Amino acid sequence: LRIFVTKKSYIKKKIYFFDNVADMKNANLKVGDYVCTLGYYEANDGGAGDYQIVSGNYTDDGGSYHKLKNNLYAKLIINNEVTPQLFGAYGDGEHDDTIKIQNCIDYIENLIYINNTIGNGEPIMKLTGKYKITDTIYLSPFVKYFINGNVLFISYITTSKSALNLSYRKN
Repeated sequence: LRIFVTKKSYIKKKIYFFDNVADMKNANLKVGDYVCTLGYYEANDGGAGDYQIVSGNYTDDGGSYHKLKNNLYAKLIINNEVTPQLFGAYGDGEHDDTIKIQNCIDYIENLIYINNTIGNGEPIMKLTGKYKITDTIYLSPFVKYFINGNVLFISYITTSKSALNLSYRKN
């Protein structure tokens, strides 16, 4: 059981559980509902996420917002850890994860611009798997990146434009 806590107050709400994002998108949810997916494509695939159902005009980026069949959106709720699997990356070394990783990085960068942090600390992107990347991953010139093992740390700074072709190899 997952418990949702916001900075303003404790929330005591019913939580809906789905095996995957597709099931969530096809459910009859309403504004204010809370949802937990057990995976992105299937349960236990590493893409489990927590969401709040909201109304508005958002872009479905496959991770931070998912458009539902009733034109509402599932908005991703995170603390300070994000994985590419939340954005649909497979991390199996076979499927092309380039766009999914780019969307994940863009999401974290946007949160940094808005909040200057996520949760109680620096945001991290946890890389769990072997990612196939077929094009350049673009990074914002206003954030700092540091890779330590399988974790990409991201924080707010002002620098020149940068680009990174992410490939991680264990020796």
